[in-house]
Amino acid sequence: IHRAVVSIIVDDQNQVSVNRFEYLVFFLRYASEPNVHSSKRTVRGSEVTGCFAGGVVRESSEKRWQENRVLASLPERDRDRLIPQLEILTLFAKETVHESAEEMHYVYFPLDCIVVLISSVDTKASVEVGLIGNEGMVGAPILMGAKQSTNQALILVEGKALRLPAAVLRKEAKRSSRMREVMLAYTNALLAQSAQLAACHRYHTPKERLARL
Repeated sequence: IHRAVVSIIVDDQNQVSVNRFEYLVFFLRYASEPNVHSSKRTVRGSEVTGCFAGGVVRESSEKRWQENRVLASLPERDRDRLIPQLEILTLFAKETVHESAEEMHYVYFPLDCIVVLISSVDTKASVEVGLIGNEGMVGAPILMGAKQSTNQALILVEGKALRLPAAVLRKEAKRSSRMREVMLAYTNALLAQSAQLAACHRYHTPKERLARL
């Protein structure tokens, strides 16, 4: 484990690429398990066909929305239209919410789980470009017209989330300018986080990068 954490790779231009220290906790927890995989569950009897992450929990989402800061920031009248459409479910560690270039049918609002966004060049070269907890939402690009994901969204810490159909989000965001403002403000913060991570990966020392854990 020590070697995995402190190893570095020097390329032909003598540029140093430090291994992804942000995944130290993830590595320690799952080092003895098989590679990360998607064990999504098939949704039947729905207009959307395919497999989606998480197990549905038989629990009302009427009050749980308060645990997500994006939903809590919405005007009451806008939130009241979303609540009946929200479905609470458990997202299991090592599942993927969506893969890169996969169509996004749902938006997820984490309650106590953590989702990491990963950008990959190939199967052996990937890097973290975002981290999402109960302050945000998974699937923010939908607000800007995107239908397919640009990154893999991997569940880092198991927990519950609220799921909303993408079609509902698009409809309600067009209807309410305030909802658009709140969600786009978060999207902008997520983009800023991604830019900061890019700078950290390139210029920060291993010790500085570990500080964020």
